[in-house]
Amino acid sequence: MTIYETKCWGDTYAIRADWAQAASPVQQRDDDGQWIPTGWQVANVRHSSELAMRRVLMQIARTSGDDERKDTVRDVERAVARSELAMRRVLMQIARASGDDEREDIVRDIERAVARMELAPQ
Repeated sequence: MTIYETKCWGDTYAIRADWAQAASPVQQRDDDGQWIPTGWQVANVRHSSELAMRRVLMQIARTSGDDERKDTVRDVERAVARSELAMRRVLMQIARASGDDEREDIVRDIERAVARMELAPQ
């Protein structure tokens, strides 16, 4: 299982799943640190941790009554962008540690990995 975290509304939110397995349940960490089901499987979010995180954050906004507010949507988008930036940094650190950070194929692989995280049009 791989865990993804992001900050939004002053809190840290986390999701986890086995992103390679379509039937793997997507779970979110609750306020007590316990993992609870979101009701989705990896296939429901097209194997995209970014889409899963967006859905979790929007569900939280919806239950608080703020899902239609533009500032809430903007907060969700910023949180997902921070998560994507963090993933780029981790991948670049891996490339640097391997001594290949200047190689174009490594950079291209990183960009592809990040692109797979992006929300596909619905």
